[in-house]
Amino acid sequence: MLDQAHLIRVVIASPGDLEAERKSIPPLFVKWNHANRGVHLVPEMWETASVPTFGDHPQHILTDQIVEKGDLLVALFWTKIGSPTPSSSSGTIEEIREFVRRKGPKAGNALFL
Repeated sequence: MLDQAHLIRVVIASPGDLEAERKSIPPLFVKWNHANRGVHLVPEMWETASVPTFGDHPQHILTDQIVEKGDLLVALFWTKIGSPTPSSSSGTIEEIREFVRRKGPKAGNALFL
């Protein structure tokens, strides 16, 4: 018999100074998914959830690909907010703004740590 689970795709947004923390996220999700039935968390991260594409600024392409898939956004910050893009003060801020624009500013859609 197959178990059925509700998938929640979690966009992980962060600047480059959190590389080690980003690497620790997928194993945390796997551990959580093994311990909790009925809801399955899927990390949507540029490292695994994007494909190379031409035609626009790389951050805009990543934002389109990742934000579109997400149900929830988790933003991580430490010492910086990220590198500027043509349309925002950082790629991380761009991802957050685009998520809110597309998904709406509902409570619970974005979690800032």
